[in-house]
Amino acid sequence: MNETKNWYIAYTRPGQEKKVTEILTRKKIECYCPLNNTTHQPIYRKKATEVLFCSYSFARICETQIPELRKINGIINLVFWLNKPVIVPDHEMNIIREFLNEYKNVALEKIGIEEQVKFPNSFLAETKGEGIYTRNSTAKAILPSLGYVMTAEASESTISMPPPQFLPRLRSIMDKIVG
Repeated sequence: MNETKNWYIAYTRPGQEKKVTEILTRKKIECYCPLNNTTHQPIYRKKATEVLFCSYSFARICETQIPELRKINGIINLVFWLNKPVIVPDHEMNIIREFLNEYKNVALEKIGIEEQVKFPNSFLAETKGEGIYTRNSTAKAILPSLGYVMTAEASESTISMPPPQFLPRLRSIMDKIVG
């Protein structure tokens, strides 16, 4: 029987995210633990990796493998919403991976279910891929199924000018404001 595999969120004991991911990898279960590369400012500017989602590890399994997943040491349970395990869409997992590969010092902001993030609707925001937006020196990725927005400061090499069709309009707006 060929069942489709979905991404589920495993709720782990605090500090056990990496260990659970290692156990899942040894059991040949596709998994992912998002790690945030941070630079600590004091004295040495030491680089470290931290878990982005505390007590969460992601596993791609069939629905029939859920009882097996719960038996793994370090996993408390799956994350549920309305009495069903939360399924994270593949494109959101790809957004998380792409965003963490491109940006450092990522911060999470919690958003409500119906809350709209106004940042992407601006015509000055540039889309850098599915669900990733940059504006000025800030990059954001929206994860609606998880209820989070990932935010990071973009380096100068990743920032580009707005599309040329907006430049004349921007100049005319600036001329009205300035003089």
